[in-house]
Amino acid sequence: MPAGRLRNIIAAYIQLEELDNAIAMSERVLETHGQEDQIWNLYASALHQSGRIEGAIAALDRVLEVNPGHPNARLRQGMWLVEANHFEDAVARLREVAANNPAQADRAAAVIFNEAHTNGYQQRDFEYSITGMATASRLPNLSDGMIRQIDFWHGFSIYQAANLEQEPMTLASANATLPKFQEALRLLADTGEYAASVNVVLAQLLENVGQFIETQEALIRRGRD
Repeated sequence: MPAGRLRNIIAAYIQLEELDNAIAMSERVLETHGQEDQIWNLYASALHQSGRIEGAIAALDRVLEVNPGHPNARLRQGMWLVEANHFEDAVARLREVAANNPAQADRAAAVIFNEAHTNGYQQRDFEYSITGMATASRLPNLSDGMIRQIDFWHGFSIYQAANLEQEPMTLASANATLPKFQEALRLLADTGEYAASVNVVLAQLLENVGQFIETQEALIRRGRD
């Protein structure tokens, strides 16, 4: 049977969510069509949808062995590894995507950004958000728009975390949070266009951050007098 017909049958099983059939047929077909990267790709999809992440990642590795220029295999690996909470492994693959294919750099960064925003910022786990945003910002070949988006949420997460940490208003809390507020100010400074898109008045936000900086500086001076 022609490879195209076999691909269509496997794809139909996946579409019908008959994943066991899709996996079983993929495995039979790959015994004789092991150089068909699209069949490996379908096999990976069926494994992923079945929750068999390690197998799905391995299948995408075979896609790349057969076709090193496959456009989405590394990106999909990164997405699936993020879903499985294998963050460091995901970042390694997404960094490779951004370095080797500048046209996909923003998509790679968006995978990390979305994880940090959804499971970090929105859950008020600001440290997780900060770590994720900082990681995304270090990917190469990002567009100016993506950099502004990441910098805004990175800076805003630092600001929110420091705001909570400064509440004792002691010398110790001031020393700990002053550099954080200063870093937030630096990151937020050039994000006006993006801030407006999420209904934040950047000038007011920067003024608030500046006031916190002044308060921490005053506490530090007082503690040293």
